[in-house]
Amino acid sequence: MDPFNHNYFLGYVNQVSPQYVKVHFPSSILLEKFSHNGVFFAGGNVGNFIVIEGEEYGFLARIIEIELPDGERKTISEKAIQHDETAFHPSGKAELLLSFSVFEPAKAEKTVSKYPAIGAKVYSCSDEQIEIYVKEFGKKKDESENVYADLGKLTSNDANCKVSLNSIFGRHCAIVGTTGGGKSWTVAKLVEEVISKTNNKVILIDATGEYSKISSNSLREC
Repeated sequence: MDPFNHNYFLGYVNQVSPQYVKVHFPSSILLEKFSHNGVFFAGGNVGNFIVIEGEEYGFLARIIEIELPDGERKTISEKAIQHDETAFHPSGKAELLLSFSVFEPAKAEKTVSKYPAIGAKVYSCSDEQIEIYVKEFGKKKDESENVYADLGKLTSNDANCKVSLNSIFGRHCAIVGTTGGGKSWTVAKLVEEVISKTNNKVILIDATGEYSKISSNSLREC
């Protein structure tokens, strides 16, 4: 993992708060998707993940807002912002998610106790790095004891979400979301992963009949 490669550069931190940072992008071109050595990077648009360089710690953040300075908004057009590298200088707000060791980027901390500095460099985050951090949550130190549920991919990236079943069922778990957001599918996927990858049993109380089409063989397995 090489999170601070200059080929992934996006911009600089120009404001820091306990919850988020603001990022200055020297060019609007840096917001676009790109690839380097066959690795996909999502760029600097809303919803995308970024990494921020520090002295001891790096930081994973997610962009939640993008805007242009007032003076540049008056001359904006689709053609201009996509091709003029000098006319537009977007800024973005990014929510801080976790920190990690600069010397061991795969070693993540689940809380942010230190913060980036003004002027810190910002880079696009690869799908591979995001996948590693998702797998880090809730896993046991002994890798042989970890079982991962393959739940799908992130909507903003092509990163696979493999979540430790220990982290999901170690304590209490709730799946929430809007109507049609995928709650039932997620429950069904979790049941499937538990049955196929562990020796545990699942009791499914189906109050609304959403799982009535599950085959009888699957029900006996549950």
